[in-house]
Amino acid sequence: MDGPSSETITDLALKECSLRLNQPGDVLIAMYGATIGKLAILQVPATTNQAVCACTCFSSVYNRYLFTFLLAWRKNFAVMGAGAAQPNISRIKIIQTPFPLPPLAEQKRIVAKVDELMALCAALEAAQQTRNTLRQNLRASALDALMNASSNSELETAWAFVRDNWGLMCDQAEDVEEFRQVIFQQAVEGQLSDRQANDEDANLIVNRALKKKHDLEKLKKITKRQEQALVEDDEISFDLPEKWACVRFGDVADVVSGVTKGRKLAGRETAHYPYLRVANVQRWKLDLKVMKEIGIPIEELDKYRLQIGDVLLTEGGDWDKLGRSAIWCGEIQDCIHQNHVFRARFLDEGILPEWIVLFTNSYVGRRYFERAAKRTTNLASINMTQLRFCPLPIPPLAEQNRIVAKVDELMKLCDQLEESLRQQHQKAEALVASAINLLAA
Repeated sequence: MDGPSSETITDLALKECSLRLNQPGDVLIAMYGATIGKLAILQVPATTNQAVCACTCFSSVYNRYLFTFLLAWRKNFAVMGAGAAQPNISRIKIIQTPFPLPPLAEQKRIVAKVDELMALCAALEAAQQTRNTLRQNLRASALDALMNASSNSELETAWAFVRDNWGLMCDQAEDVEEFRQVIFQQAVEGQLSDRQANDEDANLIVNRALKKKHDLEKLKKITKRQEQALVEDDEISFDLPEKWACVRFGDVADVVSGVTKGRKLAGRETAHYPYLRVANVQRWKLDLKVMKEIGIPIEELDKYRLQIGDVLLTEGGDWDKLGRSAIWCGEIQDCIHQNHVFRARFLDEGILPEWIVLFTNSYVGRRYFERAAKRTTNLASINMTQLRFCPLPIPPLAEQNRIVAKVDELMKLCDQLEESLRQQHQKAEALVASAINLLAA
């Protein structure tokens, strides 16, 4: 318990209130609320209130053995006390608890062994904490070197350091995620690919997409929208590599919302189709295990039907749902999408859906969505206007392919590293279980 109390009681109160004066060495156990089962050994004479039970040991019981037993039994007391508005256990429940009683000398040997093992556990815990701190500092330093490399030479040196010290930097499978994010960021900033003389300038891709957009608007196949402002240099956090372009998302894609639930459709001929919800659009992938259907007028199917290569992005909700994106690959026939899932259809084949998903799921893309989002407590969302306004860097098509291939290669390596770390932990857990079984035996 939390040290000696500053409250005292007079001899007169002891006498007139029939309070018991507990003696040094008595074992105290809390009986009420969240502290049920909390323990202490008295060091000075003291009384207690009704929320604490004092146990005075007979000569055949070592008080520290009783303390150790009750500590091991604490979870059971918590279960026994559950269910009431104010959780509690009674003195009777404590008295009726089965109590294994070895000879006094063995009680003392048990306590000595427990003390020895607890000291070992404390030493191991302290050593582990020290290792974890050193590991985290080393990983943070490596990540900083990767993020702030100002030349290809510095970047190669930083990755070589990661490669040569991987085992010192990562202990948990989750540690790999930070390096995944660095890979994504470096990919969309052009640091994982080389420039080649025969690559087509991405501005030509943009020009073709803009022309197609204007043609489709004239034919009224897509909605004509107000021209968007050019991207300013300070809107992107890195210098565009040679032959790259940067435009607004909506300049090179037809971005639309989906079907709104609960519309009144009385008198209209409708049909039911499978549709994508926010839950179906995860980051990088679609989860199609649970699909629902929705009724729409049959003439609206072409408007909402997904096509292979469409990029789907979530409007938001919880922070982890903001701007999640994945590619539609035609998994389900005549599939549509709800209004909380945006569909982006790019207007030139020189823009890979895989590149768009890489950008929107990277730190660079996610940072834009987080800054642009409308926020409430624990919730965030973007609208189509904000999505269309997003600055989108576009490399030449051939370079997009090289970047995507490089990222795929590195992600497979990260997967292997994560699996290796999981297996190491499983082996460690098996060793611990064996050690505990030996101790129990």
